[in-house]
Amino acid sequence: MEKRSRADLHLHSRASDGVDSAGELVKKADSARLSHVALCDHDTVDAVSAALQAACDSKITVIPAVEIGATLPDCSCQRSRSRRLEADEVHILGYGIDTGEDGLNKVLKELQRSRLDRLDAIVDNLGKLGLQLDTEEILQQADSSHSPGRPHVAAALVEAGYCDDVREAFDLYLASDRKGYVPRERPDCQTAIEAIREAGGLAVVAHPALLATPRESILLLQEMGIRGIEVVHQNHSFEDIRTLIRLCRHLGLIPTGGSDYHGRQRDPQLGDVAAPRIWADKLLQEIST
Repeated sequence: MEKRSRADLHLHSRASDGVDSAGELVKKADSARLSHVALCDHDTVDAVSAALQAACDSKITVIPAVEIGATLPDCSCQRSRSRRLEADEVHILGYGIDTGEDGLNKVLKELQRSRLDRLDAIVDNLGKLGLQLDTEEILQQADSSHSPGRPHVAAALVEAGYCDDVREAFDLYLASDRKGYVPRERPDCQTAIEAIREAGGLAVVAHPALLATPRESILLLQEMGIRGIEVVHQNHSFEDIRTLIRLCRHLGLIPTGGSDYHGRQRDPQLGDVAAPRIWADKLLQEIST
């Protein structure tokens, strides 16, 4: 009998800013011999049901999940290690959620509205720089995404010939210190964590090593109800992973991990960045209690 020992608890589909459909992700994960996956689309749960359905014909366990962009202003004293994150921006993963829960969906709908408003503002800013894009065309290119954002604008800049690739688009125009950038309305972390908890889920801080002040942020988030730390991530170094494992043990938090796979050219192959299956089993155990 096949024994699968690895899990990827952080994947993105076309419903947000990924390349693959939910069904394609499950198929790839099955081929990579993963035991568990979690679909963590940004600010939407619209593809979760498709992932669960696709898993019926595979050996994969799909954990319903979401990734919510939130604000933690008390840790905004330094710049994040990632130019795609604002100084006070923290991403919260919600695992084991009821995707039909009203409170969670209210938060997600507000986030989706703010994304559309921001998209218009970014296009206006780029127009002032002489870069002519059309919001409706960007949304059409985004196809089934319910969470349009800067990656879709970056792709449009590449398509229009203004940039060679998405990374250059961020570096020149869309990073938080560039002229095309527009801040987005986000809930505070307490609101995001409570929405996940009310939906029966377990809240975990995503890629914390990318934050300006990881330990201080995690301590604040634990006071708000965070239950775990994403330890394994494609942008975490071995030293980051060791430090975060020790922190999990010290604080009594659950370790999780995943690739943050979007299907982009620079992403690792699905299955290359994974967490031990025992972490996924522990996560499901905690969700059920």
